Amino acid sequence: MKNSGLITKTINTPTTISASGVWSLQEQYEAETNNTWPKFVDTSGISTDVLLYSPFNDANNNTTARAYVKGTGIVSNAWTAQGNAVVSTGQTNMSGTSTSAYNPAGQATDGWALDSTISTGLEVGTASPLSIEFWFYSSNAVSGSYGRLISWGGYHVSGTGIEFETSSTNATSINFREYTGGGGSRRLLGTVNINANAWNHIYWAFQPSGDSYLGINGVVTSTANGYINDFAPTVDLHLLKTPGNADDAIKGYAQEFIVRNTVPYTANFTPSTTQLASI
Repeated sequence: MKNSGLITKTINTPTTISASGVWSLQEQYEAETNNTWPKFVDTSGISTDVLLYSPFNDANNNTTARAYVKGTGIVSNAWTAQGNAVVSTGQTNMSGTSTSAYNPAGQATDGWALDSTISTGLEVGTASPLSIEFWFYSSNAVSGSYGRLISWGGYHVSGTGIEFETSSTNATSINFREYTGGGGSRRLLGTVNINANAWNHIYWAFQPSGDSYLGINGVVTSTANGYINDFAPTVDLHLLKTPGNADDAIKGYAQEFIVRNTVPYTANFTPSTTQLASI
């Protein structure tokens, strides 16, 4: 009930004009109705090494998704759907939420893009390690060849970065690569089969001048010797597609997307099936 019962229906014409910085009852009602009324979100439980956290449990059919960003707080439109991507209730989710980021992958334009300012802020350079983990439901389809699970730098652009891509048209065989430049300036961390029509936990971590780690459903392998010394992609992070639609997209759902400036796992682990935090 709005305002402890003071308002139970829309007020069409405010009887007073609120002072600058003060919400009128009408303004508060409209903001709450549109879900834009400021709410306190307790982020104290999020570890200090978390740079980005996106549960992707936004409202069904949303074309944006919120995230916790270290140093900023909650950003309501941190992710933007591209093409026909949308937040969806299409799958029962690992974390118990009702929605996740869906990519139909009917075309290369389908997928999700992270806000440019946020993406740039995640580029750790030589300052620290970096890790990414998330849950991905494979719908066992791609829009063509080499559908991208993650594209942040990679084959079609200059600079350092990563790309996780399907082996040609095989939607469940994923090549995990690190790049020091475009084209063939890359190394393969592994080609791993994921489960079709099921949720899979994806984990990658690198250390400047140190080992890299790859984890699929909690099974971790390492690749010795540093390859990326300065992590600074020249494009923004894209999920389930490439920037600029340079290659194809992968069909499926994503949730619990976490970026840290640490390496949380160096050996086999049990992926969490609960939300990191309620944001």
